[in-house]
Amino acid sequence: MTVWNAMHLVSSRRFEPQRVYNFEVEISGLSQDVRLSVVSFPLPKINTGEIELAHGNTSVWVAGKATFEPGDLVVRDAIGADIEEQLNNWRRMVYNENDDRIGWAVDYQKQAYVYQYSPDASVVRKWRIFGLWPTAINFGEMSAEVVEKKVITMTMRYNKAIRI
Repeated sequence: MTVWNAMHLVSSRRFEPQRVYNFEVEISGLSQDVRLSVVSFPLPKINTGEIELAHGNTSVWVAGKATFEPGDLVVRDAIGADIEEQLNNWRRMVYNENDDRIGWAVDYQKQAYVYQYSPDASVVRKWRIFGLWPTAINFGEMSAEVVEKKVITMTMRYNKAIRI
């Protein structure tokens, strides 16, 4: 008689789950402090557009242009490392409110890597992200009513992502 249970899920490494908290995001040009402060970052979401080819009373569809969806980078603010200032300096490379200038893409677009780790801290998956830059920043909220850490949320746009 076969016993059906979940024991096969832990009998080998094949079904070891990827834990969503075992990751790091490394962004070129930003300090190690930012890498260690990331709370969350979405893995790439890739959409492929559709092109309709109509003929007579029927249509067929073929693949069109691929696009990558923006997502939010959430970072814990640290006073000593001044994470807020580091992220704001990057944002100012995109748009500087002091002089109302837009920056050069070559200066503000960064390359990034998302590392996913196994339980023993070895890298098991890696994404390379091209042309990453902030389109919006939310510096968080201060409140005398709650006991929480301050986080900064940046909406990020990127040109392309490849799992390597």
